[in-house]
Amino acid sequence: VDAGGGDITLDVDLTIDAALCKAGGYEFRHGVDASFDDMRLPRGWSVVDHENEGEFWRFDDPLLRTNNTGGRGGFAITDYLVYGFPGSRNSSLVSPVMDLSDVADPTISYRTDYFPQPADRVVDVELSVDGGATWASVEHLAQPTNGARSIPIPQAAGEPDVQARWHWQTVDFSNWWQVDDVHIGEPECAPVDGGLVVGHVLDANTGDGVNGATVSSDAR
Repeated sequence: VDAGGGDITLDVDLTIDAALCKAGGYEFRHGVDASFDDMRLPRGWSVVDHENEGEFWRFDDPLLRTNNTGGRGGFAITDYLVYGFPGSRNSSLVSPVMDLSDVADPTISYRTDYFPQPADRVVDVELSVDGGATWASVEHLAQPTNGARSIPIPQAAGEPDVQARWHWQTVDFSNWWQVDDVHIGEPECAPVDGGLVVGHVLDANTGDGVNGATVSSDAR
């Protein structure tokens, strides 16, 4: 933009990435999200090592694969080469229990990079509508798969005890499975009530900026 010698004002239309719904002032309606950006197991989530072999989902990118899902920042990964040969590779990344009683058209959306070797191993996205007592596959991956995925789960509509899990179950040699930017529930990315306040904190005596100031409000 050529501003010339004076101030200029332009109106710019901005759009949000509805698949990620990370823009300030927006959030998914109903459900659970996990971005893994802080490289830790998200609060309320769990990891299950079904064979008790010490082979499970991690969040610290132990072999520096980097995020190949199409997302950014941290991600969940289970990686054969971390543990070596032999092994059964049977671990689940499990969401918290969700109440989808008010959700009519729930989905599971996520980003992934699945790289099997050979391409005949068993990984599934699985769903439970009874709080984890029973599970059923809603997506089976048997070939290399990369990018954003969206899975309708009409069987979870109106259910109060819904869980989802990413179940890696292989035998012998395989490579890795990355998962990022998970949302389970209502797929609508909508504005939230309230707004953002942007400004500067200045020293009343000198007029200089105050770095690291915290602003709070007692309003309810």
